Amino acid sequence: MSQYPVHVAFPGRLVFVGFGSIGQGVLPLILRHVAIKPDQITIVSADELGEKVAAEYGIRFIRHPLYLGFFLGIWATPTMTIAHLVFAVMCSAYILVGTRLEERDLRKVHPEYDRYAREVPRYLPSLRRRGNGPELPARV
Repeated sequence: MSQYPVHVAFPGRLVFVGFGSIGQGVLPLILRHVAIKPDQITIVSADELGEKVAAEYGIRFIRHPLYLGFFLGIWATPTMTIAHLVFAVMCSAYILVGTRLEERDLRKVHPEYDRYAREVPRYLPSLRRRGNGPELPARV
């Protein structure tokens, strides 16, 4: 018998995609409070599938899809208060500066990143193709 209260019984199968280090920390909490056997959980990690999915669907059309999602998350609000506006501007500035610094470091370590950066837009997907699509290195 568990010392923690079980809040729900889940008879099916759970599949976690992109379940990184944060998820590995949350998994014990899930197992504690959900009545599910560990063999009913499937974890698809980046080592197995993530690079292929990212290359075919994500970073082939936009260099920083995570940052785009963050921009949408901080700017899409039903009511823009002054406090939220300041928050959104400061977060956006942080991302914009951080992206430049990140890409500068990537160019130093991976010279092929220059060609990739010329072919793939930074934040917003483009409707027009800039080339035949990037040839991505096996491991970045």
